[in-house]
Amino acid sequence: MKSDAEAAEAFSQYLKFWMHERGIQYPIELVDRAARRGAQISNTKVNTVLLAQYANHRMRMLEAIALGIARPFEEVFLAALGYVPALVEHPEYKDSDMAHLWHLLRQLPPKRRKFYERLIQMLTNEVQRESQSSDE
Repeated sequence: MKSDAEAAEAFSQYLKFWMHERGIQYPIELVDRAARRGAQISNTKVNTVLLAQYANHRMRMLEAIALGIARPFEEVFLAALGYVPALVEHPEYKDSDMAHLWHLLRQLPPKRRKFYERLIQMLTNEVQRESQSSDE
């Protein structure tokens, strides 16, 4: 069984991965997507999951996240417990540089990991800006 901290971190990585896959850049976008599908979740709740600061989730919140990222509820529920098979088994992700980097990050102490996660987020934002400008 995973500790609360390990489960929170795994769920954070899961949510970040699927937000990226769905083109969701900001938590408020997930909130809006969930609301359009009839579920409610606050921007604050999404942020606490992304920051791996919370490990005791309510079912309605997990349902809203599942609807917001268009993933099965059961998968989101397992991810909230720290079990994230979808990341490891995703065929395109499995052999990617991102997967290798993800495994390297897991070996770092949490404080050092946060530093690199911020750098990755900055890089992600820049690539998204670049891809949006190339579409025009």
